[in-house]
Amino acid sequence: FIDYKNAMLNYVSEDEFEKNWTNKIGLSENIDGYLTCFQGGGGYRTYTINELTKINDTTYSVKTTSIVENDNSTIENNIFTFTIKLLNEKCVIDSFE
Repeated sequence: FIDYKNAMLNYVSEDEFEKNWTNKIGLSENIDGYLTCFQGGGGYRTYTINELTKINDTTYSVKTTSIVENDNSTIENNIFTFTIKLLNEKCVIDSFE
């Protein structure tokens, strides 16, 4: 789990990691420190970025299309907003909605 967390902290802030990149997506740490993932009945959603728009110096909006891998259901025009910040000399995602 710590290897996963350290790798993710190259891309997201620690607050963002705790908020959106663990239990919310079915990932957790077991009692032995290993990364575990929820094993549900559906496929994972894969996103394609269609458009990226700068709102201000730290905030962006992204329009995507997504598809569920096991049944090929598609959702078009998902819109997400994210903010970035400089952390340890790296530009990382600080929030994602």
